[in-house]
Amino acid sequence: MFYGRAMALSEPIPAYEDGIVGQVRSMLTGDPDAEFVRRAVIGDPAKVASAVIDSVDLSPAPKRLTLGSNAYEAITATLRNRLAMLERQRELAYSTDTGDIIGARSL
Repeated sequence: MFYGRAMALSEPIPAYEDGIVGQVRSMLTGDPDAEFVRRAVIGDPAKVASAVIDSVDLSPAPKRLTLGSNAYEAITATLRNRLAMLERQRELAYSTDTGDIIGARSL
């Protein structure tokens, strides 16, 4: 088993058997639902490896390498949400600037 004893699973809870927890458990125990795996694992390992190798030649090099459409969509959604939260604070942020920076230095 993957990671040996570190991957020991607790007793299954019937209320979770039909949901995502049950599906992940089935993947870990070697009895995966093929449709769940097809939807969950969309990356092609050979394409990922090639992209990682090719990233060495990128200039400037990316600080983070986003691989997979699911990763791209999740990151995009998170950043849009953060930007929206920041934009809601724009007026407050600007309202705390001093009106006279030279006068403020003499304080």
